[in-house]
Amino acid sequence: MKNWRYWLMVVIGFIAFFNLIGMPHNDNPNYWELVIYSKFTAVALAYIDIRLYVWFAKHRKIDELLEYINEDK
Repeated sequence: MKNWRYWLMVVIGFIAFFNLIGMPHNDNPNYWELVIYSKFTAVALAYIDIRLYVWFAKHRKIDELLEYINEDK
């Protein structure tokens, strides 16, 4: 993938995924704050990633990806 927009969306999605599955250590005094913060961050990053995809698609910046996705239909 030579388009930098793909890598941007992949990195944001990767960070969102690890925030979603990540859990702090049970002995941490701020356990619940860290759990809530990591899940909120995951949801916010996933939203940003989806909005970036929609914006790039609308402005025809990722046409190769869209052609690849629609190729099987």
